[in-house]
Amino acid sequence: LHALYQVVGALRVQAQIAFKRRHRTSVHVPLVVMSGALLAGVAIVCYASTKIIFPEAAAGIHPAVSIILWVKGSATSFTGEAHLLHMFSVALSTQEASLGRQRVAEAIQHKLRKCILKSVIYSLVVMTPLVECICVATGET
Repeated sequence: LHALYQVVGALRVQAQIAFKRRHRTSVHVPLVVMSGALLAGVAIVCYASTKIIFPEAAAGIHPAVSIILWVKGSATSFTGEAHLLHMFSVALSTQEASLGRQRVAEAIQHKLRKCILKSVIYSLVVMTPLVECICVATGET
């Protein structure tokens, strides 16, 4: 819970920075990263609480546990990819003078497409217990 408190504090700082820069058309990526980290942290706390309250609840059988695990996995993947994209864009922006603005923008767009694709694929893989839960509920095997 202390980590969630620290994430909320960092989220406030990033929100203030984003508010000061609101005239820009681009997304403030650190704010997105901190929001994803908060969502993943809350999902972890919810999963732990669910396992304490209902120890017999299992992923793939109980819908609440399956949904919580899917949210946790998807948020973690999305947050990690957003953070990597931010680090990549900061690193490339330092080379903008030598590479050229257009080439840097193209590299960032290419990396963005790859990050989105990886996050979507991972979210689909993590959805397996949720699909199992739906199959169990409908009687399919």
